[in-house]
Amino acid sequence: MQWITAVLISLAAASAVSLGGWGITRMVMAENYDNEIGDHLERAGTANTVELALPELQIAIANIEARGLTHGDSTLIGKGSVQDDVGFWYANLKAVQGDLERLSADSTPHEKNLVLVKLKMTLQTVHPGGISIYPHNVGVAWWAWGSVAGVFGFLLLAIFADEWVKAHARRPYIIAD
Repeated sequence: MQWITAVLISLAAASAVSLGGWGITRMVMAENYDNEIGDHLERAGTANTVELALPELQIAIANIEARGLTHGDSTLIGKGSVQDDVGFWYANLKAVQGDLERLSADSTPHEKNLVLVKLKMTLQTVHPGGISIYPHNVGVAWWAWGSVAGVFGFLLLAIFADEWVKAHARRPYIIAD
């Protein structure tokens, strides 16, 4: 009967490893997002000139489009807020990109500053949560919850397995004449 406990503890350990794998996957996805999109958006948002902001925003938007982050909702359950609307975020970034591209050498410093402020406000106020793992956020969440449930479930089974087996072990039938 101790083998049952050993197997259940092994399964709990496997679930813990899976949870660690989830954490590593989440970190890698976040790092990839930062390298391809987040860092460029940050540089565009902190740029002091249109000439510095526009190329960074163009790189970020090209990577957003390559990843297909142009529509959807980044929440896990139900319909999220405007903050979680990936399409709204993308549309705002494209609108600011258009404004930056329409500026000419003849544009006044005031016009350029207004567009830069618009870019900074867009980046500060509209950014979907969980965008770094979108559109895989539901699968990643199920992976995490399944791993946590596996750890606790198998540990609880291991604790009570011996008692259950003893209580439910087959007893030989005695046939009375």
